[in-house]
Amino acid sequence: MFVLIDSYSSSVLPTFSHFYIRSVLNLDAQNTDALYLRSLALFLLDSHPLSTVISFLSNGLAYDPDNRKLRDLFKSIKRVDAAKEEGNTAFRKGEYKAAIDIYTKILEEDLVGGNNENGGGVLRVKLLSNRATAQSKVNSFNKCDFSFFFFFLIKRLGKY
Repeated sequence: MFVLIDSYSSSVLPTFSHFYIRSVLNLDAQNTDALYLRSLALFLLDSHPLSTVISFLSNGLAYDPDNRKLRDLFKSIKRVDAAKEEGNTAFRKGEYKAAIDIYTKILEEDLVGGNNENGGGVLRVKLLSNRATAQSKVNSFNKCDFSFFFFFLIKRLGKY
């Protein structure tokens, strides 16, 4: 995928990459590399329902059941979605410390790719924001400050 260089490229390049991936899939709907990239982009941008992402991954696995990248992404998406929903449920119940622990676990396990070339995308920013909000509810300002700083730094850079 593309390396984002500045605020102009961060808004334009994802559009081009989506265009090229869709073009490849129009020519070869069974291209598992393109299906993987499309799924990863949709997941990290959090721009489509998970059912759409899972549909792309399922198609890729139907064409190539032994594709490790597709299978690993599929498992990660399922784990992140379940954990994120668990954290959101704890937050809605007012169990803020449990929500913080759940969001932290997702981020530390690096299920959304924040410590690799994927960068974690919009989903990572949302998890950081959710954790920071929960931390603010329990007056955990030392940890909260870092999460808010990181969230706004990413937004300010326009990277996601």
